[in-house]
Amino acid sequence: MHRPALVPLAVLVLWLGAAQGNTATAGDSPKSPNIVLLLADDLGYGDVGAYGARFVRTPAIDSLAQQGVRFTQFFASANVCTPSRAGLLTGRYPVRSRLAGDVIFPEAEYGLGEGEVTLAEILKAAGYDTWIVGKWHLGHTPSAWPTRHGFDYFFGIQYSNDMEGVALFRNQEKIEDPLRQSTIHARLANEAARLIASSGDRPFFLYLPTVAPHYPNVPGKAFRKRSAAGPYGDVVEEMDAGIAKVLEAIEDSGKTRETLVIFTSDNGRAWDGSGGAARGGKAGTWEGGYLVPLVVRWPGVIPPGVTTSGLSMNIDLMPTLAAVAGAGVPADLQMDGRDVSALLLGAAVSPHEALYFFTGDRIAAVRTQRWRYLVRTFMQVWEIDHLDPGYRHPLLYDIETHGSELFNMADSEPEVLKRMQSLLDAGRKELEGIPQHQSVGD
Repeated sequence: MHRPALVPLAVLVLWLGAAQGNTATAGDSPKSPNIVLLLADDLGYGDVGAYGARFVRTPAIDSLAQQGVRFTQFFASANVCTPSRAGLLTGRYPVRSRLAGDVIFPEAEYGLGEGEVTLAEILKAAGYDTWIVGKWHLGHTPSAWPTRHGFDYFFGIQYSNDMEGVALFRNQEKIEDPLRQSTIHARLANEAARLIASSGDRPFFLYLPTVAPHYPNVPGKAFRKRSAAGPYGDVVEEMDAGIAKVLEAIEDSGKTRETLVIFTSDNGRAWDGSGGAARGGKAGTWEGGYLVPLVVRWPGVIPPGVTTSGLSMNIDLMPTLAAVAGAGVPADLQMDGRDVSALLLGAAVSPHEALYFFTGDRIAAVRTQRWRYLVRTFMQVWEIDHLDPGYRHPLLYDIETHGSELFNMADSEPEVLKRMQSLLDAGRKELEGIPQHQSVGD
């Protein structure tokens, strides 16, 4: 829907020079930064210390927030795993990748299409080494495998750790079946640290989608009963310890100042955890299903201790990181994400007029900086269409004023409701009705 606005080259060069402690000019050609993208699985917005956690300790993630920027209005592009990951890696609403209908189950014969352009592919073309360590969940047929979508190396699991047949792979080789749940968190961290320690002069992109705290929560022996939040809190603390190991590997390699580190989650909390002030959680259409933490550290470029409330989504990471890396994006690529580099530096004004939130392949809500217009909810086993002529009950929430979806303002703000309906109509016209779950072959 929107084309990314790339950061001017002269500004990029100055940023890159600052990151390496250099005085750069537009004629220099500094090295692109390493990129480490850490992705939690089903983490609650309120279960990170920097976001108000009371029962879980996350000192490593908190240190990233203290040393960089913390986003307070950042969202996943879906309320469940597969579509959210598709949005993150392609910069597109998941419906465009035909992966919005549901998560991919073991019997599925579809996945990320070969025609999709991923963040890993554009970074690889720009000279990056590209690695994924963790949960893929974008298809497990050969043509959907991560090494067919821009990654040089894969160490991890093919789909969620609660699914039948989940196993540990190195590239295409199955090396552990069944998966040992109590050791997977430590092994992912160790593998990520090993890759960083062995990295050479080429920039690298490390995508680390952890399996924590997705159910089942089976902490390693050293982390059992460590938190005040049960097994869920224990695996969050173990995940944080793994992140500390990754940060230590970056430091030991001497590449801290030339490495951009990002931490976020694929969607909101599931059964356990805190959504902060946000209502609802995973698989639902209230804001808590999509609101996730985002912290970004890049010493010398991103000022420490910055907070931004600018509206943004994980589809923005693709164009933003492409700009930062100086990587080319195909001119004909239809991308919905925007370059949010200015937000990384603390700006509060989003490049988005509005963001769309889906349940499956249908728009459930529209969000502007201030307002959230919700048109699909669930009650017990029923999905409620709030625009149904026989029921019509539009829900309009003032997030900026109330901090959450507390009071329906539809009757008292008719002009705002009219504008939000117009945005919804435009989104439906462009984004609904795209066939989903096309087979990608074998």
